[in-house]
Amino acid sequence: RLNTQQLNLFGDGEYSSTPDSASLDLTTTATWELWVNAHGAAPSSTEAILGKTNFTDDKQSYFISKSSASVADRLRFTASSDGLAGTVFNVECDTVDAVAQYVVVYDGATNSVLFYRQGLLVTTYAISGSIPSSIYVNDTALGIGVIFNADVASVFGARKIGSAKIYNTVLTADEV
Repeated sequence: RLNTQQLNLFGDGEYSSTPDSASLDLTTTATWELWVNAHGAAPSSTEAILGKTNFTDDKQSYFISKSSASVADRLRFTASSDGLAGTVFNVECDTVDAVAQYVVVYDGATNSVLFYRQGLLVTTYAISGSIPSSIYVNDTALGIGVIFNADVASVFGARKIGSAKIYNTVLTADEV
């Protein structure tokens, strides 16, 4: 675990950012645990939840969002191996308007991305060649509730983010 602090964001433009650090450059194994309300219709633009991405400067690394390209009640995890374009993975969310636990497990060594909701495995991606074996390292700050464009914060949405934890390891089903 990289951090044990809790963060509560209640939408309406609230966000947090952490300066770039080598400990946030999660290249081959990582787990992101979020308590977030992801219920609702697809937004008109991307709603950032967590990530190290700067679209304008082609510094895409990883991010979790509610995207306008998604249908209602879906989250997406995006990982880029070259900083330019990422591979997108979707997971259905709770249909209840409440904060719920979502966990994304990335394992570049086994080419797998796993999604958990409320502690239960709901989706597994394990397709050879489509999952980056390594995530791009960038110098962008980690944003929670925000995505950076040319180092300018673009705050999105009114999603409630109860807490976010980042692990530099693959958590097992029992650990989730």
